[in-house]
Amino acid sequence: METIFDLLASDHAVHGALFQRVCTRVRQADWEGAARTLRGLGRALVRHLRREEAAVLRHLHDGGRASMPVAQLRVEQRLVQGVLARMAHSLQSNDRSAFLKHAGTLRLLLQFHNQKQSTLYAPCYARAAAPAAALRGSM
Repeated sequence: METIFDLLASDHAVHGALFQRVCTRVRQADWEGAARTLRGLGRALVRHLRREEAAVLRHLHDGGRASMPVAQLRVEQRLVQGVLARMAHSLQSNDRSAFLKHAGTLRLLLQFHNQKQSTLYAPCYARAAAPAAALRGSM
């Protein structure tokens, strides 16, 4: 049975592939293709953060314990959306340098997020042994 953690971890491979694709398109000056790919990456990241938030609420909620992780996830979601907006703006301006700078910021945010997911949330998901189907259907 696929667990919530398995589902969330598999999202990382999708994000990585989309991230590489958008950066490649920028380096090739394929601005339209880069913009389409960036929109796809943005949707995938927002879906991932919402799935994670739902999992945290569902499986960590124990006398208010979920409030801090959920608040952190919401801050991260706003940060990611802000960087994605700056990346999109640089694509509209065909500004490769600005795009790659913002892409570096996004890469660091996602690395931090993924590490936190593995160290802080994974043990809780494992204890809950929650099936991924519950999240897959809700998003």
